[in-house]
Amino acid sequence: DSTLLVGGNDGKVRWFDISQGENNVAQPIYVFETENAEVRDMEIRQVPSKGTTILTVAAGSTVYFFDIDARKRLHAHKMPIHFKDEGGASLHPDGTKFVAGGSDLWV
Repeated sequence: DSTLLVGGNDGKVRWFDISQGENNVAQPIYVFETENAEVRDMEIRQVPSKGTTILTVAAGSTVYFFDIDARKRLHAHKMPIHFKDEGGASLHPDGTKFVAGGSDLWV
């Protein structure tokens, strides 16, 4: 596969198609944006019941869900923790719930 997703400390997840790079330098083909919080964790999950692929992002104190196929943000959930040191989120395979945890041992 020639897709690469890169999360940055500027709160952006850049989507690259590395097969399209000019002089071996790929340019992002799309950028998913959080609210300027450092991206600490990302997960991609195909959700057949919804007919799409979901990108889950933990950034700052929020968990974001993006529909990769439609290239849009679906939801943003504020959490009672901050993903500053470590932690992350994972979407259930049916796409209806998620779990998140951080360095404070909160789940």
